[in-house]
Amino acid sequence: MRGSFSIAVTIIGVGFVSALAACGGNSFSNGGRSTSSTQAFAPNTGQFQRSAVSLIVPESPPPPSQYIENTWNGLYPIQIFDNHKNKGGISPQQAMQDGPLYAALWGSNSPQMVQAWRTNNPTLPISMYLPVGTDASVSLFGNLGHPLTWWKANHPDWILYECDQSTVAFVSGLTSVPLDISNPDVINYLFNLVGGYAEQNAYSAVGFDLVSLTNDTGGTQDGQHGCGVFANVGGNPTWTQKFSGHSVDSAWANAILSYLSTARSYLHGQARPLAIWGNNVPADIPIGDPNEQQLVADLDVLFDESGFARFGKSSSDAEFNNTVAWARYTQALGKGFMDVNEWQNETIVTDAQLDYDLATYVMLKEQAAVTFTAPYGEYGFEHYFNQYQAVIGTPCAEMYGGPSYLGLGRLAYFRQYTNGLAAVNTSGTQTYTVKLPQTIYTDVATGKTRHSSELMLAPFSGILLTVTKHGCAGLVH
Repeated sequence: MRGSFSIAVTIIGVGFVSALAACGGNSFSNGGRSTSSTQAFAPNTGQFQRSAVSLIVPESPPPPSQYIENTWNGLYPIQIFDNHKNKGGISPQQAMQDGPLYAALWGSNSPQMVQAWRTNNPTLPISMYLPVGTDASVSLFGNLGHPLTWWKANHPDWILYECDQSTVAFVSGLTSVPLDISNPDVINYLFNLVGGYAEQNAYSAVGFDLVSLTNDTGGTQDGQHGCGVFANVGGNPTWTQKFSGHSVDSAWANAILSYLSTARSYLHGQARPLAIWGNNVPADIPIGDPNEQQLVADLDVLFDESGFARFGKSSSDAEFNNTVAWARYTQALGKGFMDVNEWQNETIVTDAQLDYDLATYVMLKEQAAVTFTAPYGEYGFEHYFNQYQAVIGTPCAEMYGGPSYLGLGRLAYFRQYTNGLAAVNTSGTQTYTVKLPQTIYTDVATGKTRHSSELMLAPFSGILLTVTKHGCAGLVH
């Protein structure tokens, strides 16, 4: 671990980088993990558009990512946290046993758990956890942070307040003290503290929560978000406004981009380089947005907490296509993508929900995408489904379908694998009946075999099917 690191905070210029991962087949081996060599692929900026293609575009495997194991062949789940708010969770014995089930772990609570998870999966990527805009936790993840009383006594000028100049701008649901991330001294403190701890204790990365260009600190109403600090001016605490207090604020967006670029330089510069993972939701952002491109450029792994489930609402057609496009864009840059799906007001995940999550996941999956499905609020417990072992093989081509496909105006999308087929309906009102290339398929979620080429897709639904052979033959009509 390095000593204290002094950071000059700068804004990196926004540049457009666009590449398309092209893909093809390889053998299914090593428990579903691909071991065959990969081929080069050509950048193709023209394909990062709303998916409404009339012909499928063949793919060949992109180069593997250094941050996520090669996911080209099969299904790859992740675990999110291993402690549930200090009220229970996963034991070290359970982690040792189940480590091989997962392709990555977001937010392990302790070095002991990191070691446990890796007992039988020594290369498992595991992140530390830190919300953007706050101090480290005082009760989890090493107990590195400080309470508000400590901050008021030691660095009162670092505490972020709402614009009323009296309300501390706590992030909703978090107890960690909000800090002014536009202050280089705050950045130095956080990255030395958390980054140093992560490197010393064998974490692979720091997972940053709340990676958004909108201001999520402070109150829930616009104008109540984090706004300013009481700077020390001549020995006197003097109100200094740093941000507008509004959710959409260019000063906050610039501070976030600077925070991430500095984090990247610091973490990558450690004696044992650490990756930078970030929780960011791209569903509402059109592909090509320069600020989102800069954000993706600074991250090594994008953790999309909203996923396709959208906390139980399911994705609209635009949200679905944006998510797929950004996921493919991210993987084309050699970075990882985490597709996280939570279902609000549910105690279990239903077969229909699991089918939807798996079908949408395989639409975006290239060589570095993983997935998670659970009822809302169930982080810190295991939610492994045996359906993740389904043999779907490798992608035949990119996703196809959409309104222009066959001129039918359907909001239905398809993707074929060497041993699988996924179909998704993004309409919230229309049911579509489609014709599959073959007559015998097995539903991954239910395990039931169907003997018909006709498939009915209900509104906001998806299905992942397996087929014994010839999965790349023909098209869905």
